[in-house]
Parts: sequence; structure tokens; C-alpha cells
Amino acid sequence: MHQVSGGAGAVERLTGDGETRPRYRPDVDGLRAIAIVSVVLFHAHVPMFGGGFVGVDIFFVISGFLIGGIVFRDVSRGRYSFTTFYARRAKRIVPALLGMSLVVSAMAIGLLPRDQLARFAQSSAAMLFGSANVHFWALTHYFGVDWEMDPLVMTWSLGVEEQFYLFLPPLILLLHRFAPRATVAVIVILSLLSLALSEHWTGSQPSAAFYLLPGRAWELGVGVLVALVKLRGRVWLSRGAAHWVSIAALAAVIAAIALYTEETRFPGLAATLPTLGTAALILTEPSMVNRVLLASAPMRFIGLISYSWYLWHWPMMVFGRVALGGEPSPMMLALIIVISFGAAVLSWRFLETRFRQPGTMSNPRLLRRYALAILGCLGVAGVCYGIAMSGEASAAETVARTDRNTV
Repeated sequence: MHQVSGGAGAVERLTGDGETRPRYRPDVDGLRAIAIVSVVLFHAHVPMFGGGFVGVDIFFVISGFLIGGIVFRDVSRGRYSFTTFYARRAKRIVPALLGMSLVVSAMAIGLLPRDQLARFAQSSAAMLFGSANVHFWALTHYFGVDWEMDPLVMTWSLGVEEQFYLFLPPLILLLHRFAPRATVAVIVILSLLSLALSEHWTGSQPSAAFYLLPGRAWELGVGVLVALVKLRGRVWLSRGAAHWVSIAALAAVIAAIALYTEETRFPGLAATLPTLGTAALILTEPSMVNRVLLASAPMRFIGLISYSWYLWHWPMMVFGRVALGGEPSPMMLALIIVISFGAAVLSWRFLETRFRQPGTMSNPRLLRRYALAILGCLGVAGVCYGIAMSGEASAAETVARTDRNTV
């Protein structure tokens, strides 16, 4: 879901597939670390992380910054290619997602009762089609009861980003062709309209505000605007000023994580605190906060595995609830977090890192390969649904029935 970033004055390097990539920003991986730790500890009900769900907003800003920078850079040089762009996205997102999907599907067949297995199969299909956010919006509110028992609910944010990938490149291409001087103004206006819609929906249709792209696009748009500022090389803060701004920005992000709760009216205007705080931290690269804290080795490593950890932590928590027949104890949740962290490290090492390596395969051929792999996983989802509809009891139901018969 999230790539390494670049910035003003980036020293570019030529990769084996002929693409240029911006220099690595370790502090952005540090921001990812804050985001994923917040989300995981929020789901584990750890005190002082009641607003940890804003970690997703942090990810959205980072994604807008990174993807916006890539598209702007390629379009401005006249070498943008849709197949190259989507091949890059597929290499980044698909391998870890499909790996998780296959393992979690096998666990779902063994552990989930039939009704939950049927819903899981539907969620899996929506995830693979890039529409998980629309699927969960149609089903339930994020802070409702049912979402806690769906192993794939956290893939809603991938749906938002994948839809963003569809709309952003054509928009930038059109602006570059017909109104290059209006690019910033148009993105600002669209982002403000999205924020206004988010605030309106938060009061009238909170599930739509939370799940759907129109209510989230402004967060991604803020990241795109940051990418424009950095690409144009504008120095808007001295090193000393950047230091104080970064402290205030980090405080804003931490305040949202610590003070927000499930009762907070969110997203809407409340999301501006973590969103603008994240944007400011990306812009204050020379500060001590960025260079010492965010770019530290532990933060970088957690940031590198953040995508895989995001994918794995929630299914493990759901299956823990199913296996235990209720909410796990704090010690059991801690164990689940450790197991999901280990799964994330393996996924990052053997799926993410391996499949991101440059290769000789053409981009169209690569996309066809990934499309076939996705179709294979859709077949697995179909098997799950077939088992759920066949009348065969799952392992969980068999155990439950045995327990009732022995009482």
C-alpha cells in the first residue's frame, strides 16, 4: 500500500527495469511505524490508543504524497505510462495481499461457522476486486458489532487507495495538458470539496464518510499537495523553524491517537488533526524529530513491514476471538500481536521484497500474471462460499455441537 518517498533535491537512481526512483526517506517509514502501531494497539484495546484508528489517515496522506510524486514526476517528463504505473502498484500491493488471502481463507474454512464463512467469501471477493470499502459500507458501520468478526474488514482502506489510483493519473494528465498553471488550485478545491462532503456525511451518513473515497479523497489530496511542494523545491521553513513545526505536528498526531475514541465524530473535521500533522511532518524533513526519531532504525524497520503487519494483525485477532469463543485476554492479545508481527516480517521478506525486485518481464505481461493470480484467489473465495452453502459444518461448529451434546 505504501512506497518509499522522495523529496526536494532528491538524488535519483536508475533501476534495472529502466525506471528512476527518488531517494529513500527513512523518516516516512517512521511515520508508517506510528500509523501501524496505532492501529494495532487500538484494535488490542490498549489504553491511550483509543484514537489509534487515525493511523489509517496517516497512511492516506503518505500514499497521496508518494503516488502523487510518482505521477507528477513522470507526467512532467512526458514519460507517464498507465501500464508501467499499474504494474508498479501491482508489484507493491498484490503479492502480500494474495499471500494473506490464501492463508486466511484456509483458516476461515477450518474455524468460521457457515454464516460467517459465507460473509467472509463475499468480503474476500470484494477485496480482490478492489471494492472492499464499498462492500463494508453497504454492510455495516465501522464501529458496529459485525465488523469485529470479519477477518478482512481492514482491507477497506486498500479499496480507497486503489480507487484513488484510478482517478489521480487521468486528472493530473488532463491538468498538465490543458491547465498546468491551475494544477495546485484544482487539487486544493477538490480537496476542500471532499472535506466538506466528509464533514456533511459524518453527521448524516457516517459509514459513507468513513468508507467511501469521496469522503476520504481530501486526505490523499493533502499528500498530493505536499508532493507538489517538495517536487518544486520550495523551501518554506528554515531548519530552526522546521524543528518547532515538527514538534507541534507530532504532538497533533499523538493527541489524536491518545484523545480520540470510538465516540469521536469522525472523520470530518476531526481528521484534520492527524492529516495536517502528518503532512507537516513530511515537509519538515531536516528537523531533529524527523532525523533522530522518525528515521531511527527501529522505526524504519516497523515502517518497512507496516503494510504486511496491517494485513495480518486483524485476521489473527478475529480468529483468536473465534477460537477462544470471546474476547482474548490482554496476554493472549499480546501473543496474537507478536504472531502477526512475525507473519508480517515473513511476508515482507519473502513476498514484498522479492516481488518488488526489477525483472525482465514486460509490464503488460506482469499485469496479466497478477490478474490470473487474483482470479485464482477468487476461485478460492468461491470454494469458501460453496462450503458455506453446502450444509457441511465447519470445525468450529462441530466442536460447539459436541460441547452441547456432552453437557
